Amino acid sequence: MRIQPILERSSELTRHEQTTERKLDSANATSVEQITDCARAKLGHNDPVKTDYLIALDTAQAELGDLYTMARRYCALRPVAEQSLLPEITRIGLDLRRLRRRSDGRPAAIEPAASRLSALRAEWTNRIVEIRESAPFRRALAALAEADYPRLARLIPEILAGHEVIDPPPFLYFPVRVSIPRKGPGSPAFSTSATFAERLIERLRAGIAPGPPDHWSDELRPIDAWLQVDEVDSPVTLRWTPQRDVAVVCRRADDEQILVFAARLEGPFRPTLRRTSSDDWWGANPEPYDVFRDRVAATLEARGVPVDVLGASCD
Repeated sequence: MRIQPILERSSELTRHEQTTERKLDSANATSVEQITDCARAKLGHNDPVKTDYLIALDTAQAELGDLYTMARRYCALRPVAEQSLLPEITRIGLDLRRLRRRSDGRPAAIEPAASRLSALRAEWTNRIVEIRESAPFRRALAALAEADYPRLARLIPEILAGHEVIDPPPFLYFPVRVSIPRKGPGSPAFSTSATFAERLIERLRAGIAPGPPDHWSDELRPIDAWLQVDEVDSPVTLRWTPQRDVAVVCRRADDEQILVFAARLEGPFRPTLRRTSSDDWWGANPEPYDVFRDRVAATLEARGVPVDVLGASCD
């Protein structure tokens, strides 16, 4: 029966998500039992077998949605994903809603949806793997590894759908996170100015690398960037002065997001600090934002790092 692999996959994904949550903030981790109990309450019954089947199907459908998002990333898969996979996901969603309304978790009732989900997952996983193992994709990875950015700039629009290379590259802004995971009530929400200044200096020295991979990401992971400082949701940013042939800067057509492809983007960077921040958490912080800002700027300038203090607030 097709539902058993889906149940096992649901359990595997739940464990993966929990492990990730615990790494980020162990205090906020959620147990499998809590997730299941919550789902049972929403479904209106406490039959663990029926509920686990329906939860597993929901998880499988969400995973199929992730595969759709990833498939749309590639030029070779976007048209067929939009014309074929998306309608299938929609139909399965309607079937699952009907099952939930009837609280019908009998194996015989859910077998058709389980079979279709399993088949689609296998098909689209294979399609994506084929793209990632294709000659153009491997050439792009080689160009990235060799820092051959002119060649990478030619390959990206052929591989990634809706990615327009911006040449010459513009000035770009990159956010620097000032918040820290809170360890409990009363703990600070932001780094101290001394700790943050040292971290910022290290970032200037080390450059900016793509974030860690998630469950579906491939090896062509970009760095998110912004054209205007007031678009960035952080009171502290690094402004990058454009240079040729040290990265590939693209605009993604779907959402106009600016993306930078580089193994590691190096400077020159210039720190920019907003004059004010409207984040309410600063009011409860031991260092109010204006004190934090001035201390960070003073530390950087004392270390020979020029700083810009901008007039706009960060909402």
